[in-house]
Amino acid sequence: MALSANLKILIVDDSEISIGIVKGVLKRKGFKQILTSYNGDEAKQILQAEYDTGNPVELILSDWEMPRLKGIDLLNFVRQSNIFAHIPFIMITVNNDIEHVAEAISLGISSYIVKPINVEVLMRKISDSIKS
Repeated sequence: MALSANLKILIVDDSEISIGIVKGVLKRKGFKQILTSYNGDEAKQILQAEYDTGNPVELILSDWEMPRLKGIDLLNFVRQSNIFAHIPFIMITVNNDIEHVAEAISLGISSYIVKPINVEVLMRKISDSIKS
């Protein structure tokens, strides 16, 4: 999958400020198809709806701590799904302890970014995740 402006990205975070920051960075980098969700339950619905339209989500950027369904539980859902398991999933979180990182790796995370977000790191992690 090539990194292109048409890459469909889903940002999942319960913070409107965090979503605004990530979305702003992605728009400045030329990405055009950016969807947002404020929790994992809503993200699951968006994933299915976009898949059903024939224009599925191609990358997920998710926070860890959210109400209703945490990012790690969303990751587990995605990786257990026959439909969504291939989607690169990048966790963007303040959690940088080894237990969180190890749990995310055990569930098949594509990459892990600790907030605050560094634009160059974000773009490199997106590029690396899409290529693999």
